[in-house]
Amino acid sequence: SAIGSPTPTGCGVPGFPQGGALKEVQAYVDLVGMSPMQAMKSLTSTPARVFGLDNVTGSIRPGCAADLVLLRENPLDDIRTLEDDRAQVAVYQAGRLVAGQPHRLARDLAHS
Repeated sequence: SAIGSPTPTGCGVPGFPQGGALKEVQAYVDLVGMSPMQAMKSLTSTPARVFGLDNVTGSIRPGCAADLVLLRENPLDDIRTLEDDRAQVAVYQAGRLVAGQPHRLARDLAHS
């Protein structure tokens, strides 16, 4: 693990183990001063572009792998929405529903 970090690979934010991306986004807003949009992009489209994977991941569009959490509220209005389990409508991994209820938006994206 990274020195002083529970993160085995040294990636991510110290104190936030891998898989804690939603908490990382809030930390970027609260501790670093990023806007909610900047923080969310720092974990999605920016690394995809840096690693040359933006044609297959990092954004919500046809042809991209879809790992996403659908929320009742807009996290750009309140980043803490990301941590509220009650705000989660559905969770999709690789385009497949893994938690919650199927949502019209996900079906629309899959067929576009």
